[in-house]
Amino acid sequence: MDNIPGEWVVAYHGLGCNQPSDFVTPLPGRVFNMGLKAGGRQLHENCPDYFHPGRKVGKGVYITPLIKVAEQYAGISIIGGKKYKTVIMVRVKPNARRHCHECEESKKYKYWVVNGISDEIRPYRILYKKVK
Repeated sequence: MDNIPGEWVVAYHGLGCNQPSDFVTPLPGRVFNMGLKAGGRQLHENCPDYFHPGRKVGKGVYITPLIKVAEQYAGISIIGGKKYKTVIMVRVKPNARRHCHECEESKKYKYWVVNGISDEIRPYRILYKKVK
């Protein structure tokens, strides 16, 4: 959080967009036990990587430094009969981020991709936002 060299970057990952609540609700615990996994939609997989010139973005977990963006992809968890959007706060190993800067949507919303999931991204906080 001090922007010093070697510091792991803070980012967010929305859990379970368009999934039934019985799928999303147990996800945070599973993420902390098993880690994050790359989804089926890999929109920027073949884009040039802004952070690593000469390489492609590749497959991986999509994250963002913007919590409002992650919230758009968050599914609904039901806890104690109340509904919450669920976002996981993560830390990303320095130089592990990939980014398609050629895509206008990615420039605007700062979609990042992390390829080496198990040792390059660490979930460390579950964030809930109450919804009506």
